[in-house]
Formats: sequence, C-alpha cells, structure tokens
Amino acid sequence: MVKYDSREIVRRIDLRLAELGISKAQFYAESGVSSATISQWNNNVCVPTAKKLQQVANYLHMSVYDLTGSDGTPTYIFKDTVVDGAKMELFELIDSLDDRQCRRVINILENILQMIDDK
Repeated sequence: MVKYDSREIVRRIDLRLAELGISKAQFYAESGVSSATISQWNNNVCVPTAKKLQQVANYLHMSVYDLTGSDGTPTYIFKDTVVDGAKMELFELIDSLDDRQCRRVINILENILQMIDDK
C-alpha cells in the first residue's frame, strides 16, 4: 500500500479550496469528507484511504497524484489501495490480455508463489 504525507495532502486541499473559492464548510458538506477526517489526516492520526483520496480529488477537480504530490505517474485504485509504479505496469499488461491468457498467467503466478512458499 502506498503511504502519503497526510499533512501535505491537507495543505494541498486548502490551497485548492482557496483557488476554487470554496469554503471549508462547503467542502465538508458537499464532498462527503468530514472535518474530523481532515483533522485526523492533518495530525497524522490516520492516512487517507485510496477511496477518500479519489473522493476528494473528484470534488476538487484534480487528479489523485496532484492531490498527493506524487511524481505524476498515473495511479489506479484497486481494492481501496492506490496502485502505481511496477504494480501499475502489471495491471496494464494484464489489461491487454484476453481471458484465456489471464487464466494462464494466474496459473503461472500461483505455481511461482507455491515454489516460493515451499522454500
């Protein structure tokens, strides 16, 4: 799972709200993200989930990687986890395969994992 600097995300949210002329009260009311959640992020009590990052990014009309300050590499959300880097390349490769090819890759990976577990 990818971890982000929660305080930096809150700072970016504040900057974007100012750019858009949206008050924090309006943001909390319309985005589905509570002031308590933002406070927890700001105090590093918890980190944003991928789902919340996407929710905030959608509301602010920005990308998740702009919100998180990542290097600009596109990200995917899978099972509430931000997927990027090598895992994203794997997702893209798998996306290009048909169902029969995917099943073959799954069988190969399962065999490899079994070999690793046996060591």
